[in-house]
Parts: sequence; C-alpha cells; structure tokens
Amino acid sequence: MNAGATLPNATLKVLEEEGEPEFSTRDVCAIAKVTAPTLYHHIGSADIPTAEEAFTLLTACVAAIAGEGSLTQKVDAAPDIMWTSTKAASLLCGTASLRKLSTPTAAVLEQKRQGAFRSILKSKSNVQSQ
Repeated sequence: MNAGATLPNATLKVLEEEGEPEFSTRDVCAIAKVTAPTLYHHIGSADIPTAEEAFTLLTACVAAIAGEGSLTQKVDAAPDIMWTSTKAASLLCGTASLRKLSTPTAAVLEQKRQGAFRSILKSKSNVQSQ
C-alpha cells in the first residue's frame, strides 16, 4: 500500500462525509488504513485539528504525486480542484440533511471524487478508492 496515494482520498472522504467542522485525522487514518505516525510522516505534523490543515495535507500529497509526473494540472491548481469537489459533496450531504432527504449514496460521492481525480491525474495514474 502506498500511503502517499491513499491519504488524499481518505482525507477527501472524511471531509465529504463529516464536513470541515468534524474533520479528524483519526478518521483519515482509519479510512487510509495507516497509523498516526505514518500520517504525520507524510505531512510533518502531529497536530491537525482543522480543515485548513487538511488542505495542507492534501496539498502535500498532491505535491508528492506531482513529483512522480502524474499530474495533468499545475501543482498549485490540483489541490483546489480536489477541495472544490469535496466541498460540493459535503454540500450535497448537508442539503439533504436540511431537507430531511436521504443523503447521497456512497456511489454518488465516489463518482464526484473519482471525477476530481480524473481531472488532475494522467489516465494511467487514476487513483482507485480504498
């Protein structure tokens, strides 16, 4: 397992499902199936309580992917594309809750996430969800 590749997806899932106020690195680690020290190794910090730091994690992971030559976008633009996708998914969940409707299915959220990944990654490098 390549933790550097699974951490961005896990981070996005937590943000989509829980939203920024409930962001937790513990949840990121659980989804990515990594330990906290592995997460901190990739981001260089042991304290990430906010969405702002989640964006920093996402940016660091995208930079690592860029180092492999896998991005189709500029390294500065790719995290924004992913973050926007995450915010859209979070809004879908929040709106459904406000309207007392069923939240979007995991498949719908996965489609949004994969679409964002496809927009920033070269086709041979598309990221598969865990």
